[in-house]
Amino acid sequence: MSHRDPATEIHTHLDAAPGTIIGIVEDDLTESNQLSAWLSADGYTPREYASAEAYQADAASSTLRLLLLDWQLPGASGVELMQWMRANKRETPVIFITGRASEIDIVTAFRAGADDYLIKPLRNRETLARVAAMLRRVERDKPAAALNIGAYSLNPQLQSITLRGEPVELRNREFKLALMLFQSINLILPRAQIASALSAYGPLDTSRTVDTQIYRLRKKLELSPTNGVMLQTVYNVGYRLVEVADADDPPSRMINVE
Repeated sequence: MSHRDPATEIHTHLDAAPGTIIGIVEDDLTESNQLSAWLSADGYTPREYASAEAYQADAASSTLRLLLLDWQLPGASGVELMQWMRANKRETPVIFITGRASEIDIVTAFRAGADDYLIKPLRNRETLARVAAMLRRVERDKPAAALNIGAYSLNPQLQSITLRGEPVELRNREFKLALMLFQSINLILPRAQIASALSAYGPLDTSRTVDTQIYRLRKKLELSPTNGVMLQTVYNVGYRLVEVADADDPPSRMINVE
């Protein structure tokens, strides 16, 4: 009976969202085709460019999530293309792929704006792992979108919330709770999940702390149908913030879940 070694079966395709387009700027057709084959097999959509100029011609309409960039190119070099991208506010993450292995070359690439650096000859699994890691980093660093629900507007980056255009001052723990509720609009949030999230801001003293935080937040934010929402207590489970379309016909403030 044979035994397979998990270390030899590394797959990264789960990190590849359908339609994730990755650019390859590489003048060596054999290497470009090889990279395309690896990326395609892992669920990505590769787009090949044989020169910096070819990429620049497509940049305005490009929807690339990541660029694999060779250093030695006909015409403008990879470093020059990198400098052009950053000077023109092209923030597509870039992984340099090159045979240049000296410390000064690596430093030069990073100073030009590169996000990562791979030395040729490339290896399939390592290349795909670096691609997946870079995409995860980009997703993690992406600013959270502002939320506009009812009469409320929340900005997760600034940790601010307004009610009918007027700012409401909240402590860190209160803002975290508000953000959880609004990000989970119309969904039930278990009390245990809320408690776990709030514990990052200090120990919770009693089992009723979540209920106390909810009570205070309800008052501070005036969570009511007149402001487009209703905060429901889900008996023996937790809470749910519901978007209310008709203030004259709001849902119940307490519900049971079978």
